Amino acid sequence: MNEVMQLTTIQTDLPERQALAWLALAKEKNEVTAEISRRELACQQLLLPEPATYQEIDTMLASYRKALSDLSDYRKEFTNKITGALIAPQMEPEKRLNEKTNPRYIELSNRSLTLRKDEADRAAKVNALNKERADFKTFIQNEHFRIAAEYRAELRKSITAMYAAWLNDNVQEPAVDTLADLLAKLEVPKIGKFTPALLSREEMIEIFNAIPKPDYAGILAEAQGSVQEVFANYTADLKNKEAAIAHQQQQQALAVQAEQEQLAQQQAVTTLIATAETVTIETPKIKKTVEIILVESEGWAKAVMAAFIVNLPNLSKYIRVKSWAKLSIGQMADALSKYATETGEVFAGLEMKEVEK
Repeated sequence: MNEVMQLTTIQTDLPERQALAWLALAKEKNEVTAEISRRELACQQLLLPEPATYQEIDTMLASYRKALSDLSDYRKEFTNKITGALIAPQMEPEKRLNEKTNPRYIELSNRSLTLRKDEADRAAKVNALNKERADFKTFIQNEHFRIAAEYRAELRKSITAMYAAWLNDNVQEPAVDTLADLLAKLEVPKIGKFTPALLSREEMIEIFNAIPKPDYAGILAEAQGSVQEVFANYTADLKNKEAAIAHQQQQQALAVQAEQEQLAQQQAVTTLIATAETVTIETPKIKKTVEIILVESEGWAKAVMAAFIVNLPNLSKYIRVKSWAKLSIGQMADALSKYATETGEVFAGLEMKEVEK
């Protein structure tokens, strides 16, 4: 008898508990709706200031996105409990606040992009000028190294040539003293041509004059001083001309090789130092993506589906759907756009556009 009474009590109390649960849910709904309205207003207020720089704008937009995400998470805690028409009113603020449709957010985002692009252009011009300065400085330094090496090689070549000529002509007493004058008449090689794109003539002259030049007089004096050493065995070499000439030519080749190796090292170090010292201004980040242009036509839809099927093995990481059965053509186009952004791929029958953010 007691079990029957207990069962009757449970069945009788059930509708009352349901009513209380619905009352509690209604109360919670009102509280959630009020809180969502408060958060919506707070989100909108985040976009009210008039920022002066793109950094301030980007900070505002980041705060806005965070607040919107928090609002969405808060709403989902409630709407996950219920379904259908009860959810719609709680989702309306998110639709109004959506960054893709909120006019103020779009205005600030576009303004940030414009400011970042302007600063990036200015920075690119400064960086290009700094790079050309460094390139010109490196060019002059490396040209000095090259000219000095070629000048030394030409002096050695002239000495070796006169030595061989006098041996072949069987000259018994070569006029070694005249060699100094002959060497002095050799011209120093000319500096190469640098074609500037940004540097002015005045700035190029200033850079050129600031770079130490090789001691060409010292190089000449060193070569003139080596004449006596080269001709020290001349009398003995008259008896074995071919071997003597071959030896001198070999010594010249070895000297030139050593000079070229040193030249390559000097130029490499100079280029490395110039690269390290070049002042580069960091440019604002501008995200570039590729999007498929939407065309409301059957042909466009077929082209999207065809491209999607062909590239499906490569698209898995771009697809975010809970149910493949509900995958839309728009989602296919989004996945293809992300794939094209990353790979540069193009698709037959679909036009693409570049979007900067």
